[in-house]
Parts: sequence; structure tokens; C-alpha cells
Amino acid sequence: DNIVDSILKGLDKQVSVMGVNILDLFISISFIYFLLPIKGINGYLIVLFISEFFNGFISFFILLKETDVKIDFLNWILKPCISIFLLHLIFNNIFYNVFIFSNVINLIIKIITFCILYFVFIFLLKGLVKNDLKI
Repeated sequence: DNIVDSILKGLDKQVSVMGVNILDLFISISFIYFLLPIKGINGYLIVLFISEFFNGFISFFILLKETDVKIDFLNWILKPCISIFLLHLIFNNIFYNVFIFSNVINLIIKIITFCILYFVFIFLLKGLVKNDLKI
């Protein structure tokens, strides 16, 4: 949401960003008023989720409308989700207890391995091709 808002501000759409943020604030306060007494901290977490989703969705919709960008659902959403799902299966079933170093070193090794394998999967699924890497 923050990135999309910044892009919109760069496109001279500050008023649209402000309008969405004011509406988001109104919705957040309303949900907090009603959910917090009933659900407690879980209600607050629900409000955060709804608020961020709403604000991000509306801002993204405005950005798409302003830039005429067409979403490539297959390459931008589906293939990365498939890659992450496969990596989730691999890490939970194969790499779960493989590393024998300290927790911090294990975490660093897993993050690096995850990133490398993610790009391998994206290349194998052709979600990212060599032309995408040209600068």
C-alpha cells in the first residue's frame, strides 16, 4: 500500500491517495469501535487486516486505472504462488531439521537457499525470462 501510494503521489494523484486514506481511517475507527470490545486483540488484528486490504486494493485499482497497465495474472501472480507453495512443501518436508548449526546460522542458510530456489523455480516455470533481467 505504501509503495502504491508513493507511485500515485508521483503521478500527481495526492488527492486520490488522501481520499482513500481518509475513507480507510473512517472504516478502521468504526471497526475498532465495534470489534475491540467484543473480540479484544483479535478484533484489532481483524481491523488491521481489513484496513490494509481495503486501502491496498483501492489504491492499486486507482493505479491500474491511471497507468493502463494490464495485469499478467499467470506470470505475476500464479507462477510466483506456485513457486512459493513448492518451496513451502520442500522446506517443511525436506529441510525442516537438516541444518545443524546455531539458530541464526540456520535461518540465514534457509533464507539464502529459499531465495536461490525461488529464482530457479520461477525460471523453470518461465515466470521470469532473460529479457526481464535487462536493465
